[in-house]
Amino acid sequence: MSRSDLLAHHGAERIWRLVSAAFHELWLSPGRFSQGSIENGATCSRVLIQSVVRLRHGTIGQQLQAVLDGIERLLAQHALVEQETARTRLIAFSRQAVEVELFAYVTTSDYRTFLEVRQNLLSQVKGIVESSGSGFAGRLPFIHLAGER
Repeated sequence: MSRSDLLAHHGAERIWRLVSAAFHELWLSPGRFSQGSIENGATCSRVLIQSVVRLRHGTIGQQLQAVLDGIERLLAQHALVEQETARTRLIAFSRQAVEVELFAYVTTSDYRTFLEVRQNLLSQVKGIVESSGSGFAGRLPFIHLAGER
């Protein structure tokens, strides 16, 4: 691979993915990279999904529990999710949202399969949030002062 053939992506997984024009992949964790450890994506048997679901502050306890339980069930039922490490946890009450972490390894070495699984899981998470009666946290509100243009 020549340097000009590389594209770098930094996703929510906190892992650098370097891809050649021929779709050869290298996975680099910033910490491991600084220690000189490089992981070849072609030899990985799993890929991490780590996503923070930000719920609106109006979410009540019942809705929060429904979201947590729904995502746990979703991960438990998916054939390509590594069950031993999959988890969903309430991680913070931030100024902007009630934050829930989805953490799971997809048991594949094929990045395209990983992308499909992640998309499928996240779209189902959206349905779980909506069916709980909660919703996603929005951006900070825009305040328009009367008389200003």
